[in-house]
Amino acid sequence: MPATAAGSRATLTGLGREWRIQSKGVVVPINHTRRWVVERTNSWYSRGFDLTLSCTERRAVVINALLASMTEIIVIRRLIREAWTSQHWDTRPARRP
Repeated sequence: MPATAAGSRATLTGLGREWRIQSKGVVVPINHTRRWVVERTNSWYSRGFDLTLSCTERRAVVINALLASMTEIIVIRRLIREAWTSQHWDTRPARRP
């Protein structure tokens, strides 16, 4: 790992990446208006399921099955919301899910 700014620039240029290194002492506020994809996904798991906050299961197979079930529920809920806004049917409930 390069310790100098020049080494960092050379590494990033070698990787074909654009670099913008902040000057020392300049304070830039953190953008708090947008969430990272991982933060948003983790909030879906912890918001809808209390199980993820205090999971004491030791077996990886069971944990993976629980996460798969939670993911299925999240995807189904999302599909229902999408269908609600894009599709209309006769027996559709009056209240939006």
